[in-house]
Amino acid sequence: MKKLVLILSLISSVAFCNDIDILRTSSNILNSYTPNFHKNIKQSLDNKVPLHGRELRLLHEVVSHYIDLDTKFTKLIKSEKSKKIKVLLNLDRYKSFLTNFEPFYSTTRFRRYINDEDLSFNIKKHQLNDHITLLLDLKFAKTLNKDIETALSNGTSDDYSIQIENHSALEFVKNLKKIKALNKLYKKFKKSDLKDDRLIDLTDRISGRFGNTAGGIRWRKGHLLKNKKIHAEILEQLKPLDMITEKTYFALTDKFIPGHFGHNAIWLGTKEELIELGLWNHKSIIPFHKEIEAGKSILEVDRSGTHLKSLEVFMNIDEFAILRLKEINFTTARLEEIYTVALSQIGKIYDFNFDVETTDKLVCSELLYQSFTNIHWPTQTYLTNTKLSRVTISPDNIASLALYNDSPIELIYYVAQRKKRQAPIYKDLDQLAKDLEFAKVGDEYKRVVKKCDESLSNVELCETELEDLPYTSHPYIEGVGI
Repeated sequence: MKKLVLILSLISSVAFCNDIDILRTSSNILNSYTPNFHKNIKQSLDNKVPLHGRELRLLHEVVSHYIDLDTKFTKLIKSEKSKKIKVLLNLDRYKSFLTNFEPFYSTTRFRRYINDEDLSFNIKKHQLNDHITLLLDLKFAKTLNKDIETALSNGTSDDYSIQIENHSALEFVKNLKKIKALNKLYKKFKKSDLKDDRLIDLTDRISGRFGNTAGGIRWRKGHLLKNKKIHAEILEQLKPLDMITEKTYFALTDKFIPGHFGHNAIWLGTKEELIELGLWNHKSIIPFHKEIEAGKSILEVDRSGTHLKSLEVFMNIDEFAILRLKEINFTTARLEEIYTVALSQIGKIYDFNFDVETTDKLVCSELLYQSFTNIHWPTQTYLTNTKLSRVTISPDNIASLALYNDSPIELIYYVAQRKKRQAPIYKDLDQLAKDLEFAKVGDEYKRVVKKCDESLSNVELCETELEDLPYTSHPYIEGVGI
């Protein structure tokens, strides 16, 4: 995967080039590295292993480059006068499809993810499918076959003729029966996918209506809202890219979110902190200079979408905790990537389906899942083996990682105030475990799991088990590094 990251970076550097040889080379490079990555993705899906943030990002980055290259090839073909070059470029388009997507396209979840919308890469829903459909159009394939015959009819053995005759996509293009069958199959796929989309959109709308109604119901202000001493303490503690989690006992939505915490966000840092890091003038941060200068240094997702917010406004809460990556000396490249990924989420709407593996919409905890791509976050799967099956991540999942053995994050600060006239209470890791309903055995924390079986008399028999919490890297994060 590390090689693929470097390859995609290389292709990005020639994104605006229209030179035929460079574009063909870029396409061939993509073809060389993408299939193995897609094979790993399919293996994860087959084994029901959730895709981590880096995989999801690379998946859409590949789609973005594929679409970009295919679009550029199409434009060149229209302007090119040489029949042989036209044929060669079209064969390259088929080769790229056959190499990168055709072997994996029958896997429903894979197909769903690569056809998702992603504002971070300007990908529209089913945009990839539209490009593929054009290649599988029988009329287009027949026309290309005639062009191939014409291009090779003069019998000359020039370089272009030799490339056409030996092209790996030539046999497929000549097999019109196979193209017709594939066209029919892919139309069936799209019909099924659109049906699934409508079902998912329906649940999203139903959940959204409830969420928007419940979200507006709050019966008081947060006890930490006007506590200047706490605000000052928090500003003193916060460092760029700290993860924030909070609790609002007075919000109806918190009553329906499973677990203790109700919200997550990311502290981007102040102007001064970003200047110190050498990132103030980074291309991902420049568009948000005015907002950050105005004090909006918190990146969050709520029902209104993904945006920046000030700490002052954010503090309408009862509990506040800071989590931090244990690695202190970030490389500039790593910092730039995290900021680029995180800020590219701005503008995305709220994900009322709570599906961490889709990138067109987000919830607060999904923002962290997508941004900190090197972390193997705890997740949960709901509605397994149904069309509405999804992998979710909650604010408690985020906070619980601090309890794992060899965790990559740590609890820095945790304060709570339950009553108006009560002094704030400072909590530690043990109290965090208690709030999350984890147990402590010796020096280690354990997840408390309730397992139940129904007896023959339909009476549930339940017992409590304690699960160890070893932190392990995701199978495909190992050795990647960012």
